[in-house]
Amino acid sequence: MASIRKRGGTWQAQVRREGHRAITRSFGKKAEAAKWAREQEGRFDEGELRANGQKERSCRLKDLLNRYSQAITRHKRGRAAELAHMRAIQRHPIADVSVKRLTPRQIASYRDDRLSVVSPSTVRRERVILLHCLRTAADEWQFPVPKQCFSNVSRPREAGARSRRLMPGEFEAILRECDRGPKYLRPLVLLALETGMRRGELLSLTWSNVDLDRRLAYLRETKNGEERTVPLSPSARDLISAISRDDGRILPFHRMPRG
Repeated sequence: MASIRKRGGTWQAQVRREGHRAITRSFGKKAEAAKWAREQEGRFDEGELRANGQKERSCRLKDLLNRYSQAITRHKRGRAAELAHMRAIQRHPIADVSVKRLTPRQIASYRDDRLSVVSPSTVRRERVILLHCLRTAADEWQFPVPKQCFSNVSRPREAGARSRRLMPGEFEAILRECDRGPKYLRPLVLLALETGMRRGELLSLTWSNVDLDRRLAYLRETKNGEERTVPLSPSARDLISAISRDDGRILPFHRMPRG
């Protein structure tokens, strides 16, 4: 907010903005003071001024993503996957664009470039991360993010539901490959088939959260953050019973990296 007042033989213009120190300058004419005040307000709106009124280097999208990863992403349960998506955004030329000059066309170009190499569902997840980062920057950090970037870029359409089923001999081939891998890979695959549990849920399952007599598994950490109970088929119970209790977890090895 700008104010102009006469002090002695000069006109003093002062510009205030929440979160910034007021900047003041005196002029011989009122018109000159008003013009300077308008220019400073414009520079504040474009994010070019720091609290001391000096010119600030324009923030690039990659800088904003780095701040978001430290302030927001690192506190999420799914931070590893989200960081992987953010690294994909940062490798694209859009990451070097100034935030205040970001346009819907550039976001759409990023979307189309990514669709040529990854699935629509992956691009949709990256788009959600990007837009939440920009909204956080605009609403909480007072960055000059162009408003049109939030609504003028359509989401890629989801691919159709998968209908692929194992062909004769494929299941046996999968198990043969599992036997060549880590010790717990075969039971992991078989338990996934028997229970429908996600990879992360299976790898976090502990002996204390399984009741073999009642054939139940209690999941404390799930994708949506809510606890749930999974019934175990007789085959699933037998698979778990055959695993040696060498660790607190039933399948004690690190989560495999995403492909």
